[in-house]
Order: sequence, then structure tokens, then C-alpha cells
Amino acid sequence: MLCYYCKQNINRTIIKRNMTQDTSMTITTTTTRRRIKRRRSCSQSPGINDLPDNIFAEVAAFLPKPSRALLAVAMIAPSSEWRVSKRGRPLSATSRAILSLSFPLSRHHHLRGERQQSDGPWLDLDFADLEEDLRTQLDDDDIRAILICINANKTLKVLKLTGCVNVIGHGLEPLRRSIALEQIDLSLVPQYESPIVEPIPAISEDAIVPILDSIVGTPGNSLKQIQLPKKFREEGGERSLALYEFLEMYARLLERRLATCSKCARVLNRNRGSERGWLHKNCNSPWYGLQNYTCYQCTKHFCYSCADEDDNGDILRWCLNCEKEYCATCVLSFECVGCSANICNGCKALRNCARCGRACCKDCLYECKACHRTGCGDCINYLQCWGRYCQKAHCEDCFDDKDLNVSLCTSCGACFCPDCLLAACIEDWETACSGCAERLAQRVVPLSKETKYIKQKPNQKDQDSQRGVKTPAL
Repeated sequence: MLCYYCKQNINRTIIKRNMTQDTSMTITTTTTRRRIKRRRSCSQSPGINDLPDNIFAEVAAFLPKPSRALLAVAMIAPSSEWRVSKRGRPLSATSRAILSLSFPLSRHHHLRGERQQSDGPWLDLDFADLEEDLRTQLDDDDIRAILICINANKTLKVLKLTGCVNVIGHGLEPLRRSIALEQIDLSLVPQYESPIVEPIPAISEDAIVPILDSIVGTPGNSLKQIQLPKKFREEGGERSLALYEFLEMYARLLERRLATCSKCARVLNRNRGSERGWLHKNCNSPWYGLQNYTCYQCTKHFCYSCADEDDNGDILRWCLNCEKEYCATCVLSFECVGCSANICNGCKALRNCARCGRACCKDCLYECKACHRTGCGDCINYLQCWGRYCQKAHCEDCFDDKDLNVSLCTSCGACFCPDCLLAACIEDWETACSGCAERLAQRVVPLSKETKYIKQKPNQKDQDSQRGVKTPAL
């Protein structure tokens, strides 16, 4: 049997062992509870929708208009979900703050002057403010969501789809029967660039023309200027009947308004038999679909009889590079000394001649490939062969009658090298001018005499045989 003291020691050991097990279980339970609380706190942390609206207004103040509209759309729903309802979705308080900038901004914005000024309704929207990579990714769903979000049908006056080459046209449905729209640019290029877009954009007449028809056919509409894409009016392409009928309807609308010149107050296009119409409707014309009497910049109407303030020419001029008309007040235009074409100052397509300093377009400013001198046609007599596949070109001072042998015919003005001139005359010898024939004769006759002399000249062996001299064998 155990004594009293032994029993006490055994009981103490058992109690310590039980206490150790209880402590470990308590620590494990406490750790598990902490982990559960941490998970709950992470799941309940604030997200982007929980941020105050004035923070979004602060961020949107640094963004251009298209980016601000895209941010407002993203805070409501994806762009693909806006096509379900024609009226769109109700704007949240955050989206209203982004679009209107109604919250007071911090002093930091006003000091740096980077805040975008658009506190009123959205009057204009130009996607040229976006980066090129982002513009090319926009589709019809994005355009539709933006137009619905800013209430474009009732407020938007100017729309320019600059760089939106993937837009087909269905995204412009919110603009149907709009009475606020005054100008729409569908050329898809920046203002001072050529309207030629490569590769061919996705914009379609089947989607665009019905929308434009609904705007023009709405009583009380404000449409003043339309810039159609080059794809619709390019020369040699198929002219659709729907587009031609729309041009007819739009021209009749402009005629009924009896618009007057902003300078002389004369009614434009009153005598339709002697003046050009509001639109170029000749399907065979390279200007098919372009609008007359209207400045692209200010959308004011001018006649072609009024001169500018300095009396340097017409107040309204058409730019050959960007294919737009500008008045002298908005954009200055300069005339090329070579081809007399008007180029606006914004295109910067004119360069000054290094010799005389006069402005020339790129087609009238020449560079000799031999001496590398540049100049206009009056300062450097540049000769370039008219042959289809010939690349010979040089100035008159570099003529050497060997490799640099391009010359100008004084009779017909044709410019050929001898080889291409011979080929051109052989194709149609009956219509060849006397100057070209004389030039060929001067080159062919000496060559034929030299050939004849070589053929008739006996060799050394024939001469020795005639004299009776025996030629030694080698």
C-alpha cells in the first residue's frame, strides 16, 4: 500500500498533466478564433465602391472628356450591358460626380491648372483626346454606353469619332432624332490629317445612313456640317443609293433654311443654276459627299465671293491635304507656287524652297538624286522620266548623256530617257511628235553608222591575204 505522501505526489502529477492539456486546447481555440476574425475583417474591408464620391471627382479632374465618360460607365455596368435597354441604366451618385464635377476640388488642382473645364452639359466630344491604343480598341458598345451616359441626344452638339476604326456605327443609335447635334465628323482621322485610313475601317453605310436620316428628318434639328468618311466617298468605289438619297435630303434641308453669308449677308445658293450646291452629289467627282459654304472649325457659312480681311483671296478655302474647308479667321491657308493648291496651316504640308523661300507642297518640291539639291520647279529644272517602271530623275545641270540622260521634249513637253522614249514611240509611232522623233534620230543614226563601219571594216587576216602575205601560225 502507498503511504499518504506518495498518494499526494501522484495526485499532483495528474493535476499538472490535465492543466497542461487544458492550456494547449485553450491556446488552439484562441488562435482559431483570431483567424476567423481576421477572415471576417478582410471580407468586410472597403472596396472601390465604398470610396467617397469627391475622390472620384478629384481623379476625373485630371482626365480628358472621353476618359471621364468611360470611367463613369465603368462605375455602373460593363459596356456590353448597356445595349439591353435603349434608355440605359440610372446614373449613380458616383457617376454624376465624375461627369459633372459637382464636388469642390482641392486647392492642388487649381494651383497646377490641370482641371478639365466642363462643368456644364456635355456640348462636344472628341475622341482625339484619348491615346491611340485606346481609341482603336473602342467598339460600338463603348460608344453607345458613353452617349447614353452623357445624355447625348439632348445635349451633345459636336461629335468627332477620331481614331475609332473598329466602330461599325450601331453605337450611334442614341443620337437618333437628335435636335441638339450641330456637327458630326465620321472621317475617323485627326483634324489636320489626310482622310485616307489604312487598313480599311469597319464603319458601315448600312449602320450610319439610317441614323443620319433620322436626324435630318426630325423637325427643328440643328445639323450644320457633316464630314463623311473617305470610305463612303472614295473615287472608283460603289456609290450606294441610300447615301445618295441622304445627300439629296440633307441638301434640301440646307436650302430651306435660306442660310446667309456671315460676312456679306447674301443668301447662299439662291440661284442654283449659276452656283455650286450645298453638297457635291456628282458620283464621278473626287469631292463626292463634301459640303460647301461651311467652315469646319466654326461651322459658319460663307460665300465664295467674299475675300479675307487682307484681300489675299477667298475667305473660305478648301485644303487639299485634309479635305476640309476653313475660313481665314479660323485657319490660315497658303497656296503652293507650283500647282496652286491650297494647304491649310494646320496640316503643315508646305515646305519652303531653300533657294527662293516660297511655299511648295511635297509634290512640287524636288530633290536631285545626283547632286542632292532641293528646290521648287522655278529654281531647279527637275527632270523625271515618265516611264512606267523607270526611276531615273535628276536636275538639268547633272545631264551627262550616259546614266543621267533624261531630257525634256520642247515640242510636246514629254520627259523621257532614251530607252523609255523609244518604247513609247514604238507603241504609237503615228502620234509621236516631231521633236521626239528628231531626238530618237539623233541617237539612232550615229549608232547605226558606227555599226555599219564595224561590219565593213576588214580584219587583219583578210588584209594580209589580199596583199599576199602569209600570216604566221601561232
